[in-house]
Amino acid sequence: MLTINDNDFHRLVSFVKTNYGIDLSKKRPLISGRLSGYLYSLGYDDFHDYVDHLLSARIPADIEEMLNRLTTNYTYFLREEEHFKFFRDTILPWLKQIHSRDRVLSIWSAGCSSGQEPYTISMILKEFFGKEASLWDTRVLATDISQKVLAAAKEGIYDEESLQNLPHGKTIILLLPPTPVCGR
Repeated sequence: MLTINDNDFHRLVSFVKTNYGIDLSKKRPLISGRLSGYLYSLGYDDFHDYVDHLLSARIPADIEEMLNRLTTNYTYFLREEEHFKFFRDTILPWLKQIHSRDRVLSIWSAGCSSGQEPYTISMILKEFFGKEASLWDTRVLATDISQKVLAAAKEGIYDEESLQNLPHGKTIILLLPPTPVCGR
C-alpha cells in the first residue's frame, strides 16, 4: 500500500474540502487504503504525481473517480430512524401548518447516496398526508456528489438487507410515491 506524505495529504484534503465541502483531514488511512490500488493501476508509484495531476489537470472524470473512491455510501431504508420520527411527528405537522395555503413542500436530501433516504422521505410524506396526499405538491430533490450512487438511486432497486428496517408491508409503497429527482 502506498503512503501519502504530509504535503500531498494536505494538498489533496484542501482541494477536496475547498471544492466539494468534504473534510478528509482525519482520513489519511482511508485515503491511502482506497486510492493505493487505483494509483498502481494507473501507473503511479506515489501520491505526489497523482495529486499533482488532479490539482493541475482538473479532469472531471479523474476527480469524479477519486471522489467515488473516497466517499462512503452506506445507507438503508429508515437509517437513523429517530430522525425520521422527528421529521414525521414534529417537522411535518409544522410544515403542514405553514404551507396550508399553498400546499407545496420541497425537501432536499443532500448526500442521498443510493436513494434510500429520499425514498423513505417520500413514503413518510405519503403516509403523513394520507387521503390528502393528492392535494399537496410534494417534491424531494435528491443529490449526491457521486454519480455512481445517483445512478443506483435512479434505478430504485434495492437488496433485502437495505429493506430490512421497513415495517411489514411498506415495500409496496415504494411504487406509489413519485420518484425523487436525482441530480448532482
